[in-house]
Amino acid sequence: MRMHRSKANPPVQADEATELRLVVHPDANIGMVQMGLLQSWYSDRMTSARVTVPAVVTVPAPAASMISSIFCFPHVTRLSVSFDSQRALHQTIFCAISELQGLRECSISGGGMPREGVSLEVLSSLRKLERLSLFPTGHDGLCDHHVAGLSHMSASVKTLAFRGSDDGLSDDGLVSLSALRGLTELKVSLGLQVTRGGVQRLLASLPGLASLSVGLRQVGQVSVVRDVSSLSSLSIAVDDPGARLLEWSSLLTTCTLCVSSCLVSLRLGLLSTNDADFMIALGSLVHLTELKLGVQPASPATPYFSCDLLALTSLQQLQRLEFSCSPWVGLPFTPRVVSLAALAWPRLHTLALGVMGGRELVPEALELLDSLSNLRSLSLVAPLASSAAAKVQPGQCVPINLKYLPRDLLHLRLERAEVSAAPACTQLPALSSFSLHHGHADDRTLMHLVTGMPSLRSLDLNCVEDLTEPGLLAVLACLTKLERLTVAGSAWSANGRPPPPQGRRLSKLAAALTASAQSLQQLVWQPAWGSLSEEQLMQGARALFDLRCLRFLCISSGVPCSLEDQQTLAAALQKLQLGLPNSVLPLCTMTTQCNVSYDIFNDVQVQHIGGA
Repeated sequence: MRMHRSKANPPVQADEATELRLVVHPDANIGMVQMGLLQSWYSDRMTSARVTVPAVVTVPAPAASMISSIFCFPHVTRLSVSFDSQRALHQTIFCAISELQGLRECSISGGGMPREGVSLEVLSSLRKLERLSLFPTGHDGLCDHHVAGLSHMSASVKTLAFRGSDDGLSDDGLVSLSALRGLTELKVSLGLQVTRGGVQRLLASLPGLASLSVGLRQVGQVSVVRDVSSLSSLSIAVDDPGARLLEWSSLLTTCTLCVSSCLVSLRLGLLSTNDADFMIALGSLVHLTELKLGVQPASPATPYFSCDLLALTSLQQLQRLEFSCSPWVGLPFTPRVVSLAALAWPRLHTLALGVMGGRELVPEALELLDSLSNLRSLSLVAPLASSAAAKVQPGQCVPINLKYLPRDLLHLRLERAEVSAAPACTQLPALSSFSLHHGHADDRTLMHLVTGMPSLRSLDLNCVEDLTEPGLLAVLACLTKLERLTVAGSAWSANGRPPPPQGRRLSKLAAALTASAQSLQQLVWQPAWGSLSEEQLMQGARALFDLRCLRFLCISSGVPCSLEDQQTLAAALQKLQLGLPNSVLPLCTMTTQCNVSYDIFNDVQVQHIGGA
């Protein structure tokens, strides 16, 4: 549910009849009025609540007030609170949550966990709570005293997930969780101070614990899970770019000899090796349902070698596979690989491979992808560190016709692809997100694509050649369900004529989106147009304010500019935001910079906002 000051916008969407979706308004009084209206309309219907705190909310009071008001919805048993910024979480937030004593599930993400001033013991009042997740994205996680506060929670808690501090979480904090006798599932990103002995003591005190997921900062920490083979399920995630070859070998030895009987998920980040022998070890982990890794040579002197995916066909429980290699490591993708994979992995629903433009890709293999009939998410990207090319020529792209893809795909990402499509054969009715990076698709092809994707909610176009500005605007005018749009890196030829002022171009974009995508929540607009003046930025941004659901806006020229220019543009957006208090701006985070990092433990992209 999107909340606005305009009475013309109903606060609840009909397709979310039992979930209360709230965006915190910076003015707590406005938020309270809206909550009063919602209570009178929907009090008896809502069973869950999702609260989003925009970056423009700089004090905790509005968020705490709105969370407390959920008490007026007596049937709400599930609560999710997310913070768009990394500002420190405040004690009043946790006190507000503790008042909702009917909660059975609670999730808090984003923000930063301060070392002092926050006690999580207050959550012990939630006597019916069964699932709790705490994942701050700031510079620090939960320390020993935070975790000790969680140990006072009710014995009804069965699932606990949290991000631990790198240097503030030790064995003492971890072992304090032994008081949660009903715990059956634990997911924790461990700090560097936790030892093998601490994990052993915790497991010994929790005989009912069946599932453990651990995130490791360093490969050498894998020894902490060496004695957990009694578990039913173990998941390991580690991303350590500085790990040495021997450390990776030790990790694989632990996985194969000590925990193979319970290891179901393995995410390894970027693995450094001299050869493909490690594939034999991975192939022996027959209980894996998820495998994710990248491979690079251990040194510049390492000879070229190839990783054969057929070594993994013994993993018959596999549901998710993500595998990429650097350009100096081969990843064969042939018709034989696809055919045997379809037989070996009947449950596979997610596949991501770094094969596009690779030297061992046989293009005909792409025509067999529809044999992976259960596939719901497909990513075909360039080899590692090779997708950042400024311009990709047609001969460097791989032809792909979408008629050969599984019809029930939900997510599709392509890099270095020359896409072809026709209206009669590109129907992907369930596709909700489509991404094309450093590829080729002309206006007609893109129009054919989106008309065959009636459920499309997310579109990401980055450095797409052959696409013109009028063609893109025509496509956007057709996307009535669009919620997220990213356009970056495309200069768009003006056919020898001077391009129109950038402010006017942004106005055309706003007109196209306003006519169709009224549900748009996130817009990242970074085409390579050259310098962008303060006046042009403000003119274009002002034109977007009729998008009543817009909650995140990033506008920049898409080309490098000085720090001074960035600060000037950020100040212009802030001035514009403060100058229009009656618009949608109070609920929209605006910036001229947006960087994304990958959280391997939670398998999510984390936005880092700069600028306004």
